Amino acid sequence: MVACGNDNGADTFNVVEVDNGYDAYPPSICVDSLGNTYVGYVHNNIIKLAKRTDGNEVDSFDTGWTTDITDNQVGSGLSLAVDGSTVLIFYSNQYNDIAYDIYNGSWRGENILDFHGNLSTVKSRWSYYHNQSYSSYGIDYLYSDGTDIYYNRLLYANNETVIYAASTGTGTINVNNNFTIGSTEDTVVTVFNDLVNNRDLNIVNVIITSKGKLVAPSSASFTITGSFTNNGSFEHSSGTVTFADNSKTSTLSYSANTTFYNVSITTGGKQMEFDEAQTTIVAGSLNIQGTNCTTGRIFLKSAVNDNDWQINVTGSHDIDYVDVKDSTAVTSLVANNSTSSGGNTGWTINAGACGGPTGPTLDQILRHGTWFDNQVKQPFTF
Repeated sequence: MVACGNDNGADTFNVVEVDNGYDAYPPSICVDSLGNTYVGYVHNNIIKLAKRTDGNEVDSFDTGWTTDITDNQVGSGLSLAVDGSTVLIFYSNQYNDIAYDIYNGSWRGENILDFHGNLSTVKSRWSYYHNQSYSSYGIDYLYSDGTDIYYNRLLYANNETVIYAASTGTGTINVNNNFTIGSTEDTVVTVFNDLVNNRDLNIVNVIITSKGKLVAPSSASFTITGSFTNNGSFEHSSGTVTFADNSKTSTLSYSANTTFYNVSITTGGKQMEFDEAQTTIVAGSLNIQGTNCTTGRIFLKSAVNDNDWQINVTGSHDIDYVDVKDSTAVTSLVANNSTSSGGNTGWTINAGACGGPTGPTLDQILRHGTWFDNQVKQPFTF
């Protein structure tokens, strides 16, 4: 039985039977902009939507109910959201696809969302099966503004072979926390493939588990504001990965040497920490551009303080306004207008605009007890 009570805040409720049966999944209730009340529920694995017209007539709340039934089969509970007078129902279907349907006097028909899609204006919290459960496809907070789609957390696993980004629409897939590919409990590898359809990615933390594989886009933007963890497989697709947002430290962690194609870091003040046990390889171009010699530098150091980290740029590089610490450049690198915090090998760090007659440093040359500095006309001794 699905039942509703009237008189909000009253000592007692008049219980009204809307339908005589529903499955174990909890119902979801919402009110549209016209005051109509909707109760979404599942009966015999089919979605039902009970509507009560003009919910302002509290005294007659036990009348006016109509029930519309979809032919959509579900595998979990549902969640309602309202856009004006349009009701959107999110659910997991019998195949564990994330799906939605739209009701505005009639049903539009099931749309498979997976983890991307082309929604109308929707704001909805996934209130049941998918909210931080991560047992299959897991999402925490789903929002689309009609172009882009946003998540707080996103997990794709459950022994899937290949998952593709949406082939329709041009919006960005935004993940405001962790984007996790693969589950260590799975028996096969889950592949997220964004090469075929090239959707823009804007993600805080990328986590590729030992049972995950990420195929990056080749032409779409791929921006990471937090950390990148690769314990599985990463294919760069000759694309560009951009690390941004100087309010977050980006830590790169791998279980094996990891190859990017193009890497771009152009946000002044950005902190980058590199895996100290595995080599970061850049096969295309490495572009690191800070903005000044102080807080606008981009800081490059090891994920474990004072441990050496290795970088091998086999393509081109353009590096300005950085501070480098504890790094070994397998292929020689030059950083201009930059500073060294020590422990570097294979780097030529030219002070440029960040230099000056500051007295002897570890980067100057000691000859026969005399320090020579090209900024100082006369040598000084100690």
